[in-house]
Formats: sequence, structure tokens, C-alpha cells
Amino acid sequence: APSPVPAPAPIPAPAPARTGRSAGSCDSLVVDQNGWTENLQGTLKIVLASDISTFTITMETDIPLTNIVFWTADVTPTSGNIFTLTNKGWFGGKQAGDILELGFQMTFAGDTNPTITS
Repeated sequence: APSPVPAPAPIPAPAPARTGRSAGSCDSLVVDQNGWTENLQGTLKIVLASDISTFTITMETDIPLTNIVFWTADVTPTSGNIFTLTNKGWFGGKQAGDILELGFQMTFAGDTNPTITS
């Protein structure tokens, strides 16, 4: 019997280059932005590819935040620049194609609004 021919190893896709503030930005997912001195609020809108009954989202900002609050998700920690969002206990799930809307308020130091980078 002929011996099996091993499949070629997959070639990993190259990582996207980050070339400035707009590279890696998730700005297209943030709507209804409103800002005032050292504060920014908006809604993170994510179209779901599959049905979900819970969610955990890791999010990063380009500058440290002094506080972050989500109205429809729990967030830890509440300061820094890397955050984990999890569903509230009352979250009833969503179906593929639905939009997960997460309203937030960010507080930060300085004149530059934070950007969600991942």
C-alpha cells in the first residue's frame, strides 16, 4: 500500500502592521460618541457572527483611562488600558446577526480622546 503523503504545514498569516494611531482602531464599532472635558461616552456596537448566551470581551485603549463604566456589561478593572467586559447576570442572549450594543463612559486625563485599539 502506498504510504500517506503528509499535508503541508499551514502558513500563518502575517500580522497587520501598526503604523500610527488609526491602525488597529476599532472606531468603526463605536457610535453615538459625545465628549466633554476628560470624558467620552458612546456605544460599542458589534454584529454577532453566531448565537451567544454569554460574552467576554477583552478591550484595549491607546491611552490609560482613569475610569470606565459600561451600562450593559461588567468591566474589570475600571482603570488602565486593558479591560475585560462580561455580560450582566440578566443578559438573555442574542442570535447570529443581532447587534450587541454596549453603552459606555470613559474618563481620562488630558486633551486627547482615547481610542479603542482592540
